[in-house]
Amino acid sequence: MQQRLLGSDAAGADQQREEARKAFKRLVLLYSFPEVSPLPELSLINLAEIAEENQNIETARAEIKELQDKYPDGPYGAYAKAVAARLDNQVQVARTLLTRLAEQKLDERLAERVAGQIKSLEGKS
Repeated sequence: MQQRLLGSDAAGADQQREEARKAFKRLVLLYSFPEVSPLPELSLINLAEIAEENQNIETARAEIKELQDKYPDGPYGAYAKAVAARLDNQVQVARTLLTRLAEQKLDERLAERVAGQIKSLEGKS
């Protein structure tokens, strides 16, 4: 997808994002049970990220809300809460939640996203 974006093939990149979105949605629908965790959680995060890349903030909010509703008590729910705060321009709330998460032992894929979110908030108030 990055190569298409770099090569100015916006239509191709959009098509690849849509294919990825469908695959992640299928994973969430078919495999949302504890035995395969954290795949459903990460898929919901990916769905939100794809929606945000496509400038579809309402869809990103919906995916993040689903993540928060399905996994409210763990680190993925906390991450969802932080992203929701960021999407609502509650920068300080998002920063505080993400900083708390960063202090925990997390799955490396979630830890990378937490670090990325924290970095994206640098310089914002």
